[in-house]
Amino acid sequence: RVQGMLRGPSPGDALSLLCRFNLFDTVFATSFPETLTSRLPNTVAWGCLHSMRSLDAVLSSLANSRGSASFFTKELTCEEREWLVLGAFLAPLEGGEFQALGHPAGKKTKFIPVVHTVVKEALKWRVKDAEAVSLILELAADMRWSLIGRDGAELPAFTRVRAGKLLRRGKEYWRLALIMGAVLEMPGVVMLGEGEELEPWAVELAKGPPSAEPLESKGSPLHAFSATSLGEGERTKDGVLNDETNAAKVRVAAKHLALRVRTVEDAIGAMDLDGVWDMRPILDGGKVMKLTGAKGPVMKVLTERLIDWQLEHPGGTEEEATAHLLSVSEKIIAEFVQPPR
Repeated sequence: RVQGMLRGPSPGDALSLLCRFNLFDTVFATSFPETLTSRLPNTVAWGCLHSMRSLDAVLSSLANSRGSASFFTKELTCEEREWLVLGAFLAPLEGGEFQALGHPAGKKTKFIPVVHTVVKEALKWRVKDAEAVSLILELAADMRWSLIGRDGAELPAFTRVRAGKLLRRGKEYWRLALIMGAVLEMPGVVMLGEGEELEPWAVELAKGPPSAEPLESKGSPLHAFSATSLGEGERTKDGVLNDETNAAKVRVAAKHLALRVRTVEDAIGAMDLDGVWDMRPILDGGKVMKLTGAKGPVMKVLTERLIDWQLEHPGGTEEEATAHLLSVSEKIIAEFVQPPR
């Protein structure tokens, strides 16, 4: 049923009603052990809804800034839309894990990620879906730090190697992870799974109507029917929404982050990195072994270093790659065999 909600024309409205009817625990938390449930605040559902609404705001700002149809509705497959919305809704649980039954505490304790468990066990979706949502969230956290930037923190230099390595991890899902990285940076979105606390204003905002900047057509990417199905919220005597200040804060942040997403997308396009995950090492395994005399697990490290060099030197030749590999292989092999203390 959740999949049907997400495939409908207004997934944001569907998840909003689910939270209003107090069905979050019934639908999403059925696979949680008591030890985990007791650690989550009783407002966790509203924290998840605020996160999903933040995605809505970013998507809406992206669409309006481009002056074209929504990326969400026009460029993504049905599957990708489901992963993006569900990932944003479950993002506050990211980083949380619990001890598997039958695995006592110790060095070999097995811990299970919360988000993967919700998708696979509580929702009964495919393993493919659970892995996709988990990958998008995991990569989004790294993109937030490396490409989007944290509020008030200096943004690391945007390099071809840094961006290329992230895209090779995410492959065709990198754009979903980039947008999710922007969502994680939105005000009020917190990682409850990592022990962060949900801000009261975000809870109250989630209980009201969506905060996204309206699309030029109507509604917003995830709230096509928000004007009728979610009401107008509580207003002051002057006719202003009680949470308008916080809603405005969300819209301002969404515009800023949508611009950052576009800047990153443009830089990736200019560097011709889209599809970089299909790039093969310029030297195959046999040549690497012959040049370095390496065997076993260290081959993976050497290959990764070779890929880094190719990302940094897109026009490099096989001869140049050989010279680079020979210059670094001895040190890599020595450190792999006997790691520094």
